[in-house]
Parts: sequence; structure tokens; C-alpha cells
Amino acid sequence: MARWKHEETVEAQLELLLQSLCDDWGLCLPPEKVRAIATRKRTEARPFAIEILTACGIENPEDQSQWVRRIKRRFLQHFPDLIVEQ
Repeated sequence: MARWKHEETVEAQLELLLQSLCDDWGLCLPPEKVRAIATRKRTEARPFAIEILTACGIENPEDQSQWVRRIKRRFLQHFPDLIVEQ
């Protein structure tokens, strides 16, 4: 898992996080979806997790509590808060 420099932008950190989800767990998004998520002004851990699962074609992502927890945990490893604002 990547450790990111403090001077990197939130956008760059989100892109790296999304790439790590793809590399580590096969949760790969198309480039346009990565860009849309990474450039948001506000990102929250749980909606982020559900959006990733939805984009990967997982039905009823809200019911996939194990995946939601794993993605949220990864999000929180890189961002100190449940909500990230650019």
C-alpha cells in the first residue's frame, strides 16, 4: 500500500487510493469515473465505498457490509477523517 507525501493534492491522493483498490482487490474503475471521484469537492468514506462497489457492478452495494467496511478502512488509512474536502 502506498504512503503518500503530505504535499500531494487531495485529488492525487484519491487517484492513488483508487488505483490501490484496483491493484489490491480488483475494484477497478474506468478512467472517467476515477476522475469524477478524485475531483469532487467533498468525499465521504461510506458513500465513497458504495460508489466504488456500484461502479464495479456489484448489486445492492449497501448490503455488502464486509466490502464497505474494507473500503472505508482503506480510506481512513489515508485520510484522517470520514469526510475529505478539497
